[in-house]
Amino acid sequence: MTIKDETDKAREIFQSDKETTRVVVEVAPAVRVALGEKFGMARGENAMGKIVAGLRTLGADIVADGAFAADFLVAREADELKERLETGENLPLFSSFCPAWVHYVQRKYPDLAAAFSSCLSPMRTFGEALKAHFDALGDGKETKVIAVMPCAAEKCEEIPSDGAPAVDLVLTTDELAEMFKKAELNLLLLAAEAPDEPFGHYTGAGILTGVSGGVAEAAARRLSDDKSEDALAKLRYSGIRGPKELREAEISVGETREVTACPDGCVSGGGQPCLDVETEKLRAAGLYYADQCCEITSPELNEEANKFFCPPAATETEEACESEECPVA
Repeated sequence: MTIKDETDKAREIFQSDKETTRVVVEVAPAVRVALGEKFGMARGENAMGKIVAGLRTLGADIVADGAFAADFLVAREADELKERLETGENLPLFSSFCPAWVHYVQRKYPDLAAAFSSCLSPMRTFGEALKAHFDALGDGKETKVIAVMPCAAEKCEEIPSDGAPAVDLVLTTDELAEMFKKAELNLLLLAAEAPDEPFGHYTGAGILTGVSGGVAEAAARRLSDDKSEDALAKLRYSGIRGPKELREAEISVGETREVTACPDGCVSGGGQPCLDVETEKLRAAGLYYADQCCEITSPELNEEANKFFCPPAATETEEACESEECPVA
């Protein structure tokens, strides 16, 4: 198998006429701890700020952190898990975060399809929401969305949904690194920049979705009534984390199971730079450290993401929503 190289297509999008086109890029959580390796940065070092700077140099108008969307989606999946645990139906719950796993089950075990979460992948959900958000501005610009993903399987999701693609192009971490090199951009020399507001807000849970077991751990944080540091520590040592490819953990909300196609999750995805066991550990450690640096750890507490994906209902007195076609509907 070879991964389709779409860097030429990406350049065309980045170089689009700025008067008529808006280029928006979403970057998955796991990309930040792997791309820097291509430029001499330490394995597992968080390069998100430099990636943002590089993307803007290439021609991105808006850069969004994928952890922003991951918070919203993992909280939704957790709520769905709670409902299924209460009804006892369609268990276990399979997360839809890993496209390779979803495609595998759909092809080989279609009878298990009902076990999947009703949520779409974060990439597709975020892509569709970004397009709707910016198209609603009514400025006449066409919104093009590029997704930078650690997984080559995400390219399969460039398939139109209801006549319009959720994202216009998927680039792997390796592809973006090559684009930076051809543009003579050295991440080591770039000053870090923040993603555009409000898309730079995320919790530790959103970051964790980039490592194996992270979606399950983030969902457990959502469902736990105890948000204390002691409770988080118990989750960390419950068996959810670790190098084993098959893990089981029992926590207070019941038994949870998670499956991803790559041994250590997205950090070792098929679109990431080549790695060994030690590199896997360091990349995972980079995301765990980013989680520890977050003041907010539970996904449902990302207020900016909640407002973006589920804006509050407008009142009749709000001038912006006098029309029946509210742009945020």
